[in-house]
Amino acid sequence: MLDSGCTRTCIRQGESFISNLKPNPVKIKLLCANNEFMDIDGEVEVSMVFDSFSVNAKPLIVPGLSAPVILGLDVMESLYVNNDWPYAFVNDKILPLCDQIQSIDVQTESLSILEPQSDTIVNVKNPHFSKLVKNADLSISISVEPLASQKFSDDVTVNPSIYANVEMLDVIVTNRTNRRIYLRGKKPLCSTIPIVTNRVNGIRELPNVIEESEMMTEFQSKRLAQAKSIKFVPKLGSLGDLDAEKVDIINDLVFKNRLCFSMDNKDLGRIGYMTLPSQC
Repeated sequence: MLDSGCTRTCIRQGESFISNLKPNPVKIKLLCANNEFMDIDGEVEVSMVFDSFSVNAKPLIVPGLSAPVILGLDVMESLYVNNDWPYAFVNDKILPLCDQIQSIDVQTESLSILEPQSDTIVNVKNPHFSKLVKNADLSISISVEPLASQKFSDDVTVNPSIYANVEMLDVIVTNRTNRRIYLRGKKPLCSTIPIVTNRVNGIRELPNVIEESEMMTEFQSKRLAQAKSIKFVPKLGSLGDLDAEKVDIINDLVFKNRLCFSMDNKDLGRIGYMTLPSQC
């Protein structure tokens, strides 16, 4: 993890790659952004290698750190970081930055004609595309979603889809009316979000760490309590022509695993902590 607000690079205590290193005692107090101090087990001398580029550092060893390694300014000053991107560039290699992936609205490139009651492919430029990203060893997809104004529209809406990270995206647009619609060029059309695959995997192998196990237990307990308090039941769409017995099986399965579903907008993004069987 890259943190430009951290003056010293830190490594979480107990990481296997420093198991053979003995921390040297230091008289340093680590002050966090919330004005609280964290304990320090000492510092070690390491050489961090990025492809053919390396930098020597003396990171602090911190118990209970939120990430295995937090690169601070003492290391980052030797790297090239573009603050306008959700990635750091190191010798043409890319490191994803934490918590900086943002949605970007895109516009149509030219005039498009939408026939009545039909789907039309509209080309838009991918704002997240870069040759550096394309050539990097990083699996990235692009999520395309309708604009907020389209979600309840009876006229035009964009079909949510996942695309490869290419320069131009073929976005599917639906005309729900009985009239022909003209989309002029440079008109806001949809929202795009880059997805780093290894950060959104639905199934995670949790490390065998007591602190993290306790955190997961507390997290699941809070969500279960919330689900009970609001009597949360996920809403399902049409199940087609399934008979009543199969519908009951699916409804029972969904209810038993209801914590896998988002309960509200603030709950989005948390389903990675649990798994949902896909077969009855």
